[in-house]
Amino acid sequence: MNFPNRNGALVSALQSWRGREIVMLLNRGTRSDGLSHLGSRALLQGLGLAWKECGDGDRPNDVRGDILLVHGASGLSHGDGGTIAKCVAALAPRFAHVVLLPATFDLRSPRVQRFVENWTAKYIVFCREMVSFDSLHAAGARPGSLQLGHDLAFHVDYSDWKDCPATGRAGIFRRDREAAFGRLPRELDAWNDAAQGTEREPQRLLDYIARFEKIYTDRSHAAIAAAMMGREVVFYRNIFFKNRAIYEHSLAPLSQVTFSEPTPFSTGQFMRAVYWGRVRPVQDKVMRLFQWRRADSPTAA
Repeated sequence: MNFPNRNGALVSALQSWRGREIVMLLNRGTRSDGLSHLGSRALLQGLGLAWKECGDGDRPNDVRGDILLVHGASGLSHGDGGTIAKCVAALAPRFAHVVLLPATFDLRSPRVQRFVENWTAKYIVFCREMVSFDSLHAAGARPGSLQLGHDLAFHVDYSDWKDCPATGRAGIFRRDREAAFGRLPRELDAWNDAAQGTEREPQRLLDYIARFEKIYTDRSHAAIAAAMMGREVVFYRNIFFKNRAIYEHSLAPLSQVTFSEPTPFSTGQFMRAVYWGRVRPVQDKVMRLFQWRRADSPTAA
């Protein structure tokens, strides 16, 4: 199955913009987000296109062009993409077309609903699975074009990792608000949320995955990467529909990938998810605030 060729609508659109000024807006995030960035760069390079890049934390004053390509596959999906959505709203008037690269959209989130309601005819939206695609149609979303594609992580060149020696089983499970509360596998050789880190270091996630012959994960990009390396994958659900939808749309045809049925509720996993997804971010924010105030204090010197 050649996934790059199956993103035909996106490829056709990109080819039609050859010679136009293309700017790619990159979302901040984890190593998983960086994997999507790698895929989009590989796609554009393969098409012989030139582009500029900016981050959602950059000052947008000088950012303008013809085509704005927007990353935010997960950041736009479950109501956590406030930064990228605000950045898109600020930049949209400066471009002829705003292209939302293959993403998931959970319309149960008020923040996602508001973002969708602001789409105009200049928006070209690509979904990476059928649930989002059907939901946007049913909700009457009115972008200029609504298309179906596949996650950009499928476009990464995995050849440097595919043939690495691989033994044992590893778990890569979320520690954020998307983590489900079901029991996770215990008899693993390694357990590490290797997707944690910044979007600037996706290779470290790939290095970790390549070491093992079987990956258990609830991270969609880890599942995609492992599958494309030829590893055996057990893909677990997350807190909403995203993982199953991506599995059914893109990964189900691959014989080495299976989707785990819901597991019994785990108090330990519930506490783990609540702490890392809700409590720890507040702690980190308070600590950063304390450090800033201490640094500004006259006695700090």
